[in-house]
Amino acid sequence: NSVTSIGDYAFCYCTGLTSVTIGNSVTSIGDDAFYGCTGLTSVTIPNSVTSIENYTFFGCSGLTSVTIPNSVTSIESGAFWGCTGLSSVEAPAVFFNVVEGNWPYFTKILSHVTVNGGELTENELLFINRSYKTLRTLDVSGVTNTEFADEAFKGYYNLQQLVLPAGLQKVSYMMVAGCKNLQSIDIPASVEEIEQSAFEDCRSIQSITFGGAPAGAPGRFNAPATSASQLKKIGNWAFYNAHELQHLDIPEGVTEIGDGAFYGCTYLEDMTLPSSVQSIGDNCFALCAKLTKITCNAVTPPTIQAKTFFDVKRQIPVYVPDEAVSAYEDDTYWQEFDIQGASKMPTGINDVQGNNVQCTKILRDGQILILRGEKTYTLQGQEVK
Repeated sequence: NSVTSIGDYAFCYCTGLTSVTIGNSVTSIGDDAFYGCTGLTSVTIPNSVTSIENYTFFGCSGLTSVTIPNSVTSIESGAFWGCTGLSSVEAPAVFFNVVEGNWPYFTKILSHVTVNGGELTENELLFINRSYKTLRTLDVSGVTNTEFADEAFKGYYNLQQLVLPAGLQKVSYMMVAGCKNLQSIDIPASVEEIEQSAFEDCRSIQSITFGGAPAGAPGRFNAPATSASQLKKIGNWAFYNAHELQHLDIPEGVTEIGDGAFYGCTYLEDMTLPSSVQSIGDNCFALCAKLTKITCNAVTPPTIQAKTFFDVKRQIPVYVPDEAVSAYEDDTYWQEFDIQGASKMPTGINDVQGNNVQCTKILRDGQILILRGEKTYTLQGQEVK
């Protein structure tokens, strides 16, 4: 720990070197310091270091992971040339600032990336994009970006987890589209708009939260009323084909949900719309044929279109504020549903069982139901007609 610097060529061509621990007092690592150390498999650089010089780890082909603190503000372009086995990187944005002409010298098999500081520029995003086939986790929570370019993470088809920065203000056009294996996402509280097709064809999403709200059951789109979400608008086709979502809770503050926003969410079972919602676009919930219940907290019926709920059964209950029942029953399109006051909403099967009432479990179309007298209910207490 008394060492403050590692000089030029200090361990150059030490091919038998397999690991290195750099003391917390080291502030600089010189040119070519670990040049050609092909036996190195991982390296962690302490936060006392502020710069990494020319060709420091050039040719370290055995290096599979590297951790660089956000104290590092300067990394020369050749510092990691030839590290073709690198698959896991935690580093500030400057690590990815590589001129396109030098890309062949760098790995394109990254599977785990954490960007812990700085601002990701378009060029740095393009560099990360080279690993679109192999990237599985991407954590950009440490960057200062308030927005990313359109299609920034589009087509990362093996990506399973994406962590966005806390200061993000919008999810841009097709920003995460086509990430077919993305399983969870937390949309930061600062996001005010989810633009068109932002998560289009993210068909494996199982859990989405707003503003860091606690995740619900697998498949739950969870946004409790206590969420600090600033979201106002969900754009057209924003979650098109998000097949795996089973439950949907739109956070308070959202006023507009665009055309086809949840088109093709074929496993969606129930959803809650906030009191703030004013309009819901055409085909917004088209093909959501498994919906069994809708809760809408808006006193004034949101504007909907003829095909907003295309292929959704009209027999299902729509629970609205008690004082708004007549308004929904008078609405051209809402009246097609079974409008009920919120006070009539069952909270579970115990609400329909009562005391000393004989209930029988039955299996219908692979679903467990409760038979009580002449009526049939789901396990959540919703009547099946």
